[in-house]
Amino acid sequence: MPLPAHLWQCLMLLLLTLISLSPLVQAWAEFSPWANLNQLWPKGVVSVCYESAATQHKYEPLLRDAMFLWYAAGLPETFKLQSTSPDICAVGIYDTVTVYDTPRLYSTNIGMPPMVPNEGVALVQHKMFLSTPADHPDYVILANIAHEIGHVFGLVHEHQDPALWRDFDGGEWVFKFNCENLEDFDRVTRGMTREQIYGPEGVCVNYRAALNVGFMAADFLPYPLGDVTGPRGKWPSMDQVDWDSIMIYGSTAGAKEGTNVLTKIDGTVFLGNLVPSSGDVAGIMEMYNSAFANDFEPFWNDPRSPHFYLFQQYSSCG
Repeated sequence: MPLPAHLWQCLMLLLLTLISLSPLVQAWAEFSPWANLNQLWPKGVVSVCYESAATQHKYEPLLRDAMFLWYAAGLPETFKLQSTSPDICAVGIYDTVTVYDTPRLYSTNIGMPPMVPNEGVALVQHKMFLSTPADHPDYVILANIAHEIGHVFGLVHEHQDPALWRDFDGGEWVFKFNCENLEDFDRVTRGMTREQIYGPEGVCVNYRAALNVGFMAADFLPYPLGDVTGPRGKWPSMDQVDWDSIMIYGSTAGAKEGTNVLTKIDGTVFLGNLVPSSGDVAGIMEMYNSAFANDFEPFWNDPRSPHFYLFQQYSSCG
């Protein structure tokens, strides 16, 4: 016997109430604005350049499809990757990101370059290195590109949030890091002492040490305290990790065959994700709705301005 209409309405109201009360895992991480390592893109619009016409032809459709993954996860369509004119790409190298085609590399600078870099730090052009390896299914390639889009909007790796590692020395807390299982461990550490590898400033312990020698561990180790911010407090539990995030590496990422690099602290393995999570979207929204959002508007004579064509129309008047 079917339920009366008013009971269906009551049940639906109860369901919506429960959904609204369900806690969203507050789990994401970005560079701290106080660290001045980057800035956010004006109004969430990324100005994209390409190393060549061939690279644009190859990756523009893939970037568009990867953005659809973000939109499907709830990111507003006001967030965009906008291909930029060659003139802007030639002169505006510090307010664009340039896409490069590579055999197997995925790597992207976080956000937009800072307006003025920290003392002693060079201002660098931001780049997005992408690839389409023949042994990767299309859905994996698309997921990897969506991951890089997360970086370009300002998200850092979920697992590199220092809040998820020991507060006083960056040691293991939520994650267990099996550094010796990294593909390039043997090559990088050949000739090093145990102290140089596992000491407090060692390449398997210290993010900057790993970065300085080009070691893959720099994609796993926690960022220095103060460089990253997010909603997590000290000593979080595993429940405060967004295990559905597209910004977290699965256990076999970067690993020698048959091994795991990153596991839960109890040794449990986990998979990487193929689509952005609601937490990923919430993180981007939080960043771009904060007091540190970049509300810069291009000049009207800039092809990226929404008023550019109007400017062209009237600037030719005598």
